Amino acid sequence: MKSFEVRSRSGNYPVIFGASSEVRAALQEILAGYPQVSTLSLNNSVVVADSNTEKIAQTVIKSLGIQKSPVIVPAGEPSKSLEMAEHLYQKLIDLKANRRTLILAVGGGVIGDLVGFVAGTFMRGIPYVQIPTTLMAQVDSSIGGKVGVNLPAGKNLVGLFYPPRGVVSIPEFLETMPHSELRSGFVEAAKQAALASPALFSSLESLPALSVKNIAPLIPEIAAVKINIVSRDEFETSDERIVLNLGHTVAHAIERGCHYEGISHGEAVGFGILLEHQFIGSPALARFKKLFSSLQVLPQTLPSHFSLEGALSSIATDKKAVGGAVKIPILEEIGRVSIKEAEIKTVTDFLRTPGLLSGVFFR
Repeated sequence: MKSFEVRSRSGNYPVIFGASSEVRAALQEILAGYPQVSTLSLNNSVVVADSNTEKIAQTVIKSLGIQKSPVIVPAGEPSKSLEMAEHLYQKLIDLKANRRTLILAVGGGVIGDLVGFVAGTFMRGIPYVQIPTTLMAQVDSSIGGKVGVNLPAGKNLVGLFYPPRGVVSIPEFLETMPHSELRSGFVEAAKQAALASPALFSSLESLPALSVKNIAPLIPEIAAVKINIVSRDEFETSDERIVLNLGHTVAHAIERGCHYEGISHGEAVGFGILLEHQFIGSPALARFKKLFSSLQVLPQTLPSHFSLEGALSSIATDKKAVGGAVKIPILEEIGRVSIKEAEIKTVTDFLRTPGLLSGVFFR
């Protein structure tokens, strides 16, 4: 097993990478670091998964000797809702959960965010562990303690900072996911590699094809980028952690314009990276465009049901918007990022450019 430590005011926690046969050992290592919750029992844990990760959840349950069946929620972004959170609260009550109940979140970003939010608010906080099953979750969303749910007005508008007891990443679990999940997660991996160093980004550019086998050796190094950033700026009180939102201002708008259907979060971030760098005029645009095109990471166009007006309404409610302006992280070059402040009207006027969002992105 390979382990990194995330520094947190709530208590440092490990991010452990290993094989599927090492899940129990990894969880025991995590709990050993928390003597104040030493009465937690792995075989009394509650496992939450979605309809895509139910089989992995069953594997985890078997390896831990858990007697309870997993709690399964529908796969997809709509499950990140207050209604689904209420459903999980009731499930925990039915299972007689208490403050010493450990929840294991087995899934991608939606499950991690939803379970983390529920864990942070049920009985004013109970422990949970992330077991991410997608590339995006393993390199990004499972790390840092940002949890929450969506509202009709926008993504992640209700949430909190509530770090897990630990993260157990099993790269071989990625083999169970559809290739579309790998493409989606690759965008976040490319984002973090670009923030870190030209060498790490070049490693991605050198991949002969996008596959679990090719990307797996790089996952711990890419995840370490976020680990280092959130350890220095846990609550996004400086501009240090905001760099992780590269591409996300426009990405969240695109997701809203698509009604959170027909486009993955990673695809939206990929389009967001391209559009924001085009908006600012960054030389990094060409390298991102070439990388995404060569590995066929993004579709050529947005979904046909995309609504421009729906997307533009999201910009004003962006969490980084203050006083009619929004902060946008931009790469001056690979490995060097700066924060640009742009008027919301300037951004929306750019997105209204005829043909910009209705045309073909890769020619």
